[in-house]
Amino acid sequence: MTEPNLRPYEGNEPYIFLSYSNRDREQVLRVAVALRRAGYRVWWDEAIRGGDKISKELIDHIERCSLFLLFLSHESDKSEYCQMEFQYARSEGKQIDAVRLEDEKFRYFRFYLGNVHTDRLFPGDSVNEFVIRLSENKAFPPCRETPSVSLEVEVKPQVEQNKRRISAPLALLFVCVLLIPALLFYFFYEKDGIQPTDEPIFEDVLPDSYYYEPIMWAVENGITAGTDPNHFSPDVACTRVGIILWIWRVMVQEGAIDESLYYDVTGESPYSDVPPDSPYIIAVRWAFNKGIEQGHVIGESFVLSPYEICTRVQILIYLWRLAGSPKEDTSRLAYMDVDPSSIGADAIIWAGREGISKGVMDEYGGTYFHPDNLCSRGQAITLLYRYAQSIG
Repeated sequence: MTEPNLRPYEGNEPYIFLSYSNRDREQVLRVAVALRRAGYRVWWDEAIRGGDKISKELIDHIERCSLFLLFLSHESDKSEYCQMEFQYARSEGKQIDAVRLEDEKFRYFRFYLGNVHTDRLFPGDSVNEFVIRLSENKAFPPCRETPSVSLEVEVKPQVEQNKRRISAPLALLFVCVLLIPALLFYFFYEKDGIQPTDEPIFEDVLPDSYYYEPIMWAVENGITAGTDPNHFSPDVACTRVGIILWIWRVMVQEGAIDESLYYDVTGESPYSDVPPDSPYIIAVRWAFNKGIEQGHVIGESFVLSPYEICTRVQILIYLWRLAGSPKEDTSRLAYMDVDPSSIGADAIIWAGREGISKGVMDEYGGTYFHPDNLCSRGQAITLLYRYAQSIG
C-alpha cells in the first residue's frame, strides 16, 4: 500500500494535537506515524524547541484542534512548554486525553488527571494495539480519514471475518441512515429552494436556548470554538485567563484593538504565575495595562491565578472596568444576595442598566444574582455578545 503523508496535518478538518517533551520525541513520533497510517489527522510541532517563545503557529493549532493529546513523562511533567500548552488547551475548553509513557508519580499534572481520560504506552508495549485502544475514544472518530494501513488486520486477524458477517446489515444501515435522509433533504430543502443554514451546529446547543445566538456569533467571529466538532460544552466553567482571552478577541473583532500592534510587544509579565512567553501573555498584559484585571497578592507574589474558576460577578467586573468603571447608585441595588458596598455592586447595576445581565427571581418574589456562582461557557459568551451589541 502507498505510505500516507507522515508530515503533520494541515487543513480545516478535525485533527489531534500532540503535546510532548522533546526528550520523548522519538517515542511520540512512532505514535504519530501509527496514527497517520491508521487514517487519523494529527498535528505535532516539528521544531526542536529551546529558548524561543512559544509561537503563534502553536497557539493557532491548539485553538483549531479537536483533541489535545498529552504525552506524560518525567520530562513533560517538568516542561514549561507542555504545561503552557496544556493550560492553554484547558482555557480553550478543548477535549484533553493523556498518555502515560512511564509509571511516574507526576508532580505538576497529577492535580489535573482526575478528569482526564488516560491510557498508557510503556516501553515494550505495542504501538498498534495502543492506537486501536485510542480509536475507541469517542473524540477520535471525527479526526479520521480513510486508513491506509489496517491495524486491525495486523493485530486482530479475526476482525476481517467479523466484518464480512456484518456487511449486509451495514449496507441496509447505509440506506436507512444516509440515503433516505438525503432524499428527504432534496424534497424538503433543495426542491423548494430552501437553503440550509451555514452556521455551525452543536449537539448540546439547542436553537431555543438563550445562548444559541451568542454561541453562533462567537464561533463565526473567531471568539471561541467548540470543545470538539459536535459539542460546545456550554455548562463547563470558565477560567480567569479564558475570559480574558475572550474579552481580548471581542475587542479585536469589534475593531477596538489593532491586533497586529501587540504581537511584537516585549517585556516582563505583570504576574509571577504567567510566564512572559506564555501563549496568552498578550491578552493578559493588555488586560493588566487597561486595568481590567488588577491581580492579587499571595505571600510575596503578585499573581493572576489564571486557572481559577471565573465567577459571574468577576466577568461583569472585567466588562465594567473595560467600559470605564462608571459609578452607579448602589442604593438602587435590588438583589438580595449582593452587598451594596461590595466591589461588584457597581458592575452588577451597570450590567443591568446596559441590558447585559439580570438576576433571577425565586418563588417568593425575591431577586437574586448569585454573584459567586461559576460562570459557564454559555453564560460568558452570552454576556460578551450583549456587551459587543451595547458598544457596536
